Amino acid sequence: MTTATSDPASFDTLRRAFAPQALKLGVLAAAALVTAVSEVAVLSVLLAAVETLARGEPYALTGTIPVVGYAYELSAAGLLWACAALTILRAVSQSASMWASARVVTGYEASLRRRLFSAYLRSTWDCQSRERAGRMQLLMTRNVDAASTSMSNFGLGLSSIVGFAILAAAAFAIDWKCAAIVLVVSGVSFVLIRPLSHMARAHGREKLTAYSRFVNALSQGIALVKELRVFGVVSYFERHTGDMIGRYRRYRASQQILSRLVPVLHQAVSLFILIGGLTAVYLGGLKDLTSLSLVVLLLLRALTYGQNLQVFYHAVYEGLPYIEELLDAESEYAQNGAPEGGATLDRIDTLEMRDVSFSYDNGEPVLDRLGFTVRRGEVIGIVGPSGSGKSTLMQLLLRLRNPKAGRYLVNGRPVDDVATASWFGRVSFVPQESVLFDETLEECVRFRRDDIDAAQVRRAAEQAGVADEIEAFPDGFQTKAGDRGDKLSGGQRQRVCIARALAGKPDVIVFDEPTSALDMHSESTVLRTIAALKGSVTIFIIAHRLSTLNTCDKVMVLRGGRLQSFGPPKELAETDAYYGEAMRLARVES
Repeated sequence: MTTATSDPASFDTLRRAFAPQALKLGVLAAAALVTAVSEVAVLSVLLAAVETLARGEPYALTGTIPVVGYAYELSAAGLLWACAALTILRAVSQSASMWASARVVTGYEASLRRRLFSAYLRSTWDCQSRERAGRMQLLMTRNVDAASTSMSNFGLGLSSIVGFAILAAAAFAIDWKCAAIVLVVSGVSFVLIRPLSHMARAHGREKLTAYSRFVNALSQGIALVKELRVFGVVSYFERHTGDMIGRYRRYRASQQILSRLVPVLHQAVSLFILIGGLTAVYLGGLKDLTSLSLVVLLLLRALTYGQNLQVFYHAVYEGLPYIEELLDAESEYAQNGAPEGGATLDRIDTLEMRDVSFSYDNGEPVLDRLGFTVRRGEVIGIVGPSGSGKSTLMQLLLRLRNPKAGRYLVNGRPVDDVATASWFGRVSFVPQESVLFDETLEECVRFRRDDIDAAQVRRAAEQAGVADEIEAFPDGFQTKAGDRGDKLSGGQRQRVCIARALAGKPDVIVFDEPTSALDMHSESTVLRTIAALKGSVTIFIIAHRLSTLNTCDKVMVLRGGRLQSFGPPKELAETDAYYGEAMRLARVES
C-alpha cells in the first residue's frame, strides 16, 4: 500500500486547488455564521417560551434570554412569534448558503474543465502526442468530478467549523466546564480518527491507478476485439480484465469501509462527549431547567457539526489524489504551451530545411541532417520504408514539432519567427484516417472557421471533386455526416477532408497517405484533385502507393532518417535503388 504523503504536501495541494476560490469560500463561511447564530437564537428563544408556558403566566412576563442576554417583556405568544421569525431567518440563510454553495462548486467545476482543456489545446504537439489514450477524458470527467466533490466537502467542512465555533461560544456563555470538555474531547477524537483519512487517501491513490489501468485495458480490448477473436485470446483477455476489475473493487471496497467507519466512530465518541458534558453540568451545580435543556441541545448540535467536520475532512482527503493528478496535468500542459507571438505570414513562397535533425526522448535520431528547398506550387512525394522518418518529417513540415538541430526556413526566415496563428492560417493537412464531426457536411468543411462562408465551402467541395455527390443527398450540404462520418463512403470522407483543407485557401497542404484506403475510382478522383492544385499550392504527399506519386514534381526518398535522394520521379527510378525497385514491384503487382 502506498504511504500517504505528508501534511505539508496535502496542504499545498489544497492551497493550489482552492486558494483561487478564497473569496467565495469566505461568503459561504459568512452565510454559515448567520445560520449558526440564528440557530442559537432560535433554541434560546424557544426554551424561554417553554419556560414561560411552564410557569402558567402567559402575559407580561419579563426575563433575559439565555446566551443572547436580551432582556424581554413578552407574552409566550410574543416569544413564539420571535422564535418563528428567527426560524425563517435561519431557513433563509441556509437556503442562501445552499444556493451559493451550488454556484461556487459548479462554477469551480466548469472553471477546471475550461482551464484544463484550454491548457491541453494550447500545449505543444509534442506534449499532446505523449498523452495516453483516454487520459484526457478521465481527467475531464472522473478527476474534475472528484475535485468538485472535494470542493463541496471543503465548503461544508468550513461551515461546520463556523457552526461548531458558534455553538461552543454559546456553551461557554452558559457553562465553561461543559464547553471545555466538548472542545477537548472533540479535538482528541479528531486526532484519533485522522489516521483513517490518511489510509483512505492511500487507498484512493491505488484505486485511481487500478481504475486507469482497467480503462486503458478496456479501451485496447474494444479497439482490438476482432483480433482477440481471430487469434483466440478472448479467454485470456477476460481473465486479464477480470483481475483488473477485482483489484479496483478491493481498493474501492476498502475506501468505502473507511469512509463509513469514520462517522460510526465519531458517533461513539460523541456520546461519550455528551455524557461527559452532562456530568460537568451536574458537578458544576447547574440546576436551572432552561439552561440545562439549552446545554443539552447545544451539545447535541455541536457534536453534529463535529461529526460532519470529520466526514467532510475524510472526504476531502479521499479526493486529494485525483486533485493532484489534475493539477499536475494542467501544470504540465501550461509549461509546454505552444508559442503565440511572432510575425505575420501573408504568403509561403519557399520552404527550406538546412541540416535539420530530430530525435525523441530516447535520444535515438529519427531524422539526420535533412536539407532541401521546395518552391511554391511544387508537388513533393515522400517515400521510404517503415521507420524511415516520414511521419516525423510531416510533423516538422507542419510545425507540430521543432527540429533539435538545424534550421527550418519559410521565405528565407526562421519559421519560429512566424506567429503560430498566422502560420496555421497558411498551411493545412489531410490525414490518412478521415474522421469527421457528426455535423452537417457544410460545417465539416468549414470546421468551425467563422470566416469561411457557404460559397467558399461550395468552391472547396468542387475543388475536392465531392460537391456533386454532396448535392445529390436529399439535404445537400445540410446532410449530417454521422458519427465519425460513417454516413459517407471512405472516398467521400477523404474528399470532404480535402475540401476542409482547401476551404481556408492554404499555401501548403500535407497529405498523409491520401489514397491508402480508397478504391481505384476514389483514388483517381483524389489524384485529379491534387493535379488541379499543382502550380498554385505547395503539396507534400506521404505515400506507400507509388501510383500516388505520378503527379509529383519531385520525390524525397528517406532511408534511416536521412534524405537518400531528392529529384524528379523518372530520374530517381534510374538513379535510386530503393525507389527503382519499389517502382518495379508496383508495376508487377498492378
